[in-house]
Amino acid sequence: MKHLPYPGSHRILLLVGIFILMTPSCAPALQTVPTPPASAPASQARPVDTATSAPVLQDTLTPTQAPTAAPTRPTQPVVVAHYCLLADCSHYQYPGDFLSGNMGGIDGVMLVLLDQIWTAAYPQGIQEWDPHDGHLINSISANYEVGNFMDIQYDGKLIWASQYVPTSTSDSYRVFYAIDPLQGKLVKKISLKYGENDYHSFLFGVSPGKVWLEQQWIDTNTFQIHDASHYFACPDQHFAYDGQGLLWVTGDVIPDLTCDRYLYVWNASDPNGQPLPSDTHDAFSDSPLVMANGKMWMMTQKEVKSKSGWEKHWILTAFDLKDATKPVIQVDISQYMPELNGDLIMAADNKAIWVVPDDIKGDVEYFDQADGSYLGSLHVGQLIEGMGFDGSSLWVMDNEHGLEQIALPWAP
Repeated sequence: MKHLPYPGSHRILLLVGIFILMTPSCAPALQTVPTPPASAPASQARPVDTATSAPVLQDTLTPTQAPTAAPTRPTQPVVVAHYCLLADCSHYQYPGDFLSGNMGGIDGVMLVLLDQIWTAAYPQGIQEWDPHDGHLINSISANYEVGNFMDIQYDGKLIWASQYVPTSTSDSYRVFYAIDPLQGKLVKKISLKYGENDYHSFLFGVSPGKVWLEQQWIDTNTFQIHDASHYFACPDQHFAYDGQGLLWVTGDVIPDLTCDRYLYVWNASDPNGQPLPSDTHDAFSDSPLVMANGKMWMMTQKEVKSKSGWEKHWILTAFDLKDATKPVIQVDISQYMPELNGDLIMAADNKAIWVVPDDIKGDVEYFDQADGSYLGSLHVGQLIEGMGFDGSSLWVMDNEHGLEQIALPWAP
């Protein structure tokens, strides 16, 4: 039986040590603003719409950092605003200092939609933030369990967030919270206990009417849980719906569970059907999936023999949405990809594919969607938790600074 640690568990241990040793920082703050007004009523929550073609961050958290003045269209991507997400930001000073424990962020997950930002973290819960000034719009009331939030997705109607809840060293369960963003409230809470022989998957997928798990799916209209006749992929899965009726899934090859490839494509309307033809050669294990510019993007690893032995090479890969059997773009980006210290994170705007190769270091690399060529690098805060595009800006959530807004020269 395979037991997977919490994603980001190395970060949690590191942060505990930091805060034990932490002393107040005396670095000068760039700029602070008064505590913003209380959350807007739920009735004022804005409707949801996706920002790109992809169907796809506590007690009250207080942003304390005002936006930094910058040109509307910079010549290159640049961080223009940063918002502390702590319950008490009085001791946080920008820029944060990771080693001293001066940090303004949280350990959680983020969902970025058109002109909207949602976060989920324990113990703060699920919240919506205003991307224009960083203030808290709404905090979802729910009876939250004790455990880390692992994923947050939007199915076109509801926002879903999942929480991993351990009950012992060998027993755990997963909790799903379904949020109506129009009403700004919880509409359903679902608990799923891991079976004795289950692989502990942390991520999930969404398509119209369904939430996809490793070997089950949830009807988003009735909230009924259905068992599938097979695994959709083996851990660690990443899911992406392509908007054309197909669900793409990456995962490990585990023959004992009938997982004989790293990439699977399924008819989203037939969970019990057979997988569609897909690439059976490349290793996409634990790679995120990002849809952009009519292609599905992911990362593969290849072993290349050199004079010193075998080396691991990172290949940025894209498939045409109409053909999952053969990549149309494959670019070796190994020189920009140091050994990973955390989870690989990917995102897309209207021109670039963004990749976080080392979430502790805080550098983000970006590549041209036209051909995969390298465009540049941007340093943000350390311990990156997520990225997303809201239709005009790229957003990064990290532990060091909280929310960071990146202005793009090519954004609409």
